[in-house]
Order: sequence, then C-alpha cells, then structure tokens
Amino acid sequence: LSLNFYKEFSPYSQLRLTDSFAHTYEPRSFEEAFGRTGGRYSYYRNKFNLIYIRDISKYLNIRAIFANEINEVSRQGLRDSTLNQAGFNLNYFWSPSIILKFNYSFFLRDFTPGEGASTHSIVLGLRNYLTSQLYFDFRGGMEVIESFNDKNYIRPLIQALVTGDIDENTRVKLAFTKKYYTNAYTEDLFNYWRVSAFLTRRLLKRLRGSLLGFYGEGRYVAIGIRDKLNGVTFTFTYDVGRDIKANFSYTNSRVDSTDIGREYIKNTVGLGVTIKF
Repeated sequence: LSLNFYKEFSPYSQLRLTDSFAHTYEPRSFEEAFGRTGGRYSYYRNKFNLIYIRDISKYLNIRAIFANEINEVSRQGLRDSTLNQAGFNLNYFWSPSIILKFNYSFFLRDFTPGEGASTHSIVLGLRNYLTSQLYFDFRGGMEVIESFNDKNYIRPLIQALVTGDIDENTRVKLAFTKKYYTNAYTEDLFNYWRVSAFLTRRLLKRLRGSLLGFYGEGRYVAIGIRDKLNGVTFTFTYDVGRDIKANFSYTNSRVDSTDIGREYIKNTVGLGVTIKF
C-alpha cells in the first residue's frame, strides 16, 4: 500500500510526501534481504518521507528532508525498531550537464526494547548528464557514528550510479554502494559493499521485460558474522489496461555466511496485478 502527495506552492517551492506500508513474510528486494536475520517470519514496515524543495536562485536549490521508518517483527529474539532521518540537500547547477551536490543527514536508529545508534552523514556529490536521458552520479563523504555499544566511528561512504534511457524502449541502472549501516534487525553496525545492475526493455507494445542482478558482501562489526548475497530476478509486465498491469517474476537468491544457520538458497515465483487509482 502506498500514498503519494505533491503540492506546488509557487513556481519556486514544492512539497512531496510519500508513505508506503507492507506486511510480509519475505524481503521485497535484495537490498532488504541483504544483512537480514534469516528465517521466515512476519514483519510490518512503514516508510514515510517528506521533502520540501525551494529554488533559491536559477542555479541553486535546497531540499529539506524528514523521513521515518517503523519495523515490527513477530519472531522471538528480534526487536522492533524505528529509523528517523532529518537533513538537507544543496544542488548547484554548474552547467546544463553538471550538478554539484552537498548533503547532510542525521539518522537515529532505536530498538524497542534495546539500545540506539546515531549517524551524522556529510556527503559531496556530482551528477553529470551524459545525454539528456542518461546520467552518472557520484557521492563520497564520511559518516560519524555513535554505535549501540557507545563506541564512536568515522567511516567513509561511497556511492556511484549510472541510470537512464538508452533509447525509447530500453532503460538501464548500474549502482555501487560502500558504507556502514545500522540495519533494522540487529543492534550492530553492518559494514558492506554491494553492486547491482538493472535492465528493462519494451518487448512488445504492451509487454515489458526486466532483468536485475545483485551481489553484496558485508560484516557485522561487533559479532563478526560475514554474509554474502547474490541473486537475479526476471520480470515480465503486461499492460492489461490504462491503469492495470499484470506481472510475472522469478527470483533466485543465495546467502553464504560464516554463520551456517544464516545460509540459504531460495527460488521464488510471483504473480501480481497493479491497479492505479
């Protein structure tokens, strides 16, 4: 279930609000599965984002961000958690093809019952439009983390992304991330890197095919467990009507870990219908 709201106060200021809710027994993406405590268990997740955008001048705008994530799990030994974020982005339009970026965010992860951890993230970025529809993003910076064990860390954050339309029928996305993260499952820092590749192409007038590949490696700082996740997803989407889409997907994923109880190989077949109101 998702909600999207957009309000334009003037040509220079806008407000965007999104909220998504899910109740499931399985991760909905490789990103959610990566570093997740293994096993099949029910969990509820609600994500809320509020963004205010203000154009300061022709070349500069600012985005103020507030976000909240609530995770509730039904497995014994796991705790519910919340993640709050507040921050801002500055975007300077250096030229028609280059945007310079500065980002500051504060994150607070709390477990109930349990401890909390906070992160101050300071990042510089560059977006370069290779064509009008294809661009390259790079973000690099540092994060100051006060962890669950009251230890302080200063760690790097690196992200790179190429995404856009190759032609009118084909879209690609290549992404790399390296960072330390306070995830929703364990009172520990997860030091990871991951890479993903996504390709979608219109095969027929109403039929689109997609391919997603993912690989990631990570280590929990305090307990020392190392995880590897690799997976691939094939998806076909058919436009039944103007606001109705039917889809079929197949996913294969595998986790290797120094904790053998976390390892698995999984094959998933999905059928679904999406209706826009």
